[in-house]
Amino acid sequence: VLKNHDLQPITVKDQTWGFWSNFAYWGVISFSVGTWISAAAALSVGLSYGETIGAFILGDVITIMFTLANSYHGVNWKIGYTISQRFVFGIYGSGLGILIRILMSIVHYGSNAWRGGLCVNMIIDSWSHRYLNLPNTLSKNVDATSKQLIGFMIFHVLTVMCYFLKPKKMNYILIPSCVATCFAMMGIIIYLTHKAHGVGDLIKSTETIVHGSEKAWAWVYMISYWFGSVSPGSTNQSDYSRFATSKTSIWLGTICALLIPTTLVPVFGVIGASTTEKLYGKQLWMPMDIFHHWLTENYSAGARAGSFFCGVAFTASQIAYTISACGFAGGMDLS
Repeated sequence: VLKNHDLQPITVKDQTWGFWSNFAYWGVISFSVGTWISAAAALSVGLSYGETIGAFILGDVITIMFTLANSYHGVNWKIGYTISQRFVFGIYGSGLGILIRILMSIVHYGSNAWRGGLCVNMIIDSWSHRYLNLPNTLSKNVDATSKQLIGFMIFHVLTVMCYFLKPKKMNYILIPSCVATCFAMMGIIIYLTHKAHGVGDLIKSTETIVHGSEKAWAWVYMISYWFGSVSPGSTNQSDYSRFATSKTSIWLGTICALLIPTTLVPVFGVIGASTTEKLYGKQLWMPMDIFHHWLTENYSAGARAGSFFCGVAFTASQIAYTISACGFAGGMDLS
């Protein structure tokens, strides 16, 4: 009962993850709805958006340090988190660390699945004008609509189908979803900045509401917030670093993915909110809200095509993020 194929050291023939696979493991966390809307947290702590991005970069540096440290036992001994808990706490004591990660995976899965359901609705909205305006039949006491619940359940079904893959083959989902979502995000931003003739006024704002020690603690809060938001990926690192072809592929892939897209995507979110405020009189942080506005205002072929293809890309990234950060990692622990 102490070993199975998910827990045993990875053989040489299965060590196939090169630079792009390791980049995509972290890239899929960045190319997601959660990272797009992350800069909105600046509104709650009083920092300017420039300062928020600076705090995110510092958080990325801390994350890189912890992540590369967590890569060690995967790279050297080809074992994952579950086994590493045994030589730290013993066979029976390892249950505590394993239980913590199982619970973390469940909570993380729920938030990812909810956003994934909203992405699924982007696709179905492009198919049916009636679905776009589907009336809510749920009780007012339920903090969800019928449409959101439908998308949520469909996302579960799509995600479950991906668990028939072996974990070592997961990079075949990670890499395409990263590429697709990257182009989808750039397409949205290019269109909005073209229509707004610039990036809008919000991103240019340098106003800081807090000062002195309060500002310093706001920086600490944002750094810890950012590190905490990606900590599941850092915790799970050894589960996937054991698939790597070399230590170099892990170091380069992790560092590049945590410094480049993780910095750019929050900026995309701010530009999206800034341009939509200029164009439509309201800040739209969620990509799904942007497309819902476009489809509601003009249910044209172009808007429907954009909603469909971007919906497919965002849904794929949410599925890839969910199975890597929650499903396979928590499954190894449960096994």
